[in-house]
Amino acid sequence: MTKDGKILLEGSDISIERLKAHLERDSKIRPNMRLTLSADSSLPYGQIAETMGVIRKAGVTKIALSVKR
Repeated sequence: MTKDGKILLEGSDISIERLKAHLERDSKIRPNMRLTLSADSSLPYGQIAETMGVIRKAGVTKIALSVKR
């Protein structure tokens, strides 16, 4: 997640809805997949937590958080 709140997947801008759909497909194929959410440290915690919630709802349970300064 960039400092302006954009979500990037493999370097490309993606909406939260498309991210969820993408992760739902991937988590069915790879049920034990791990995901690292990298977020800019200036983002509000609530925005990061909301994104993590969407990731969990998509079926990804192994999530690491990396904060960039």
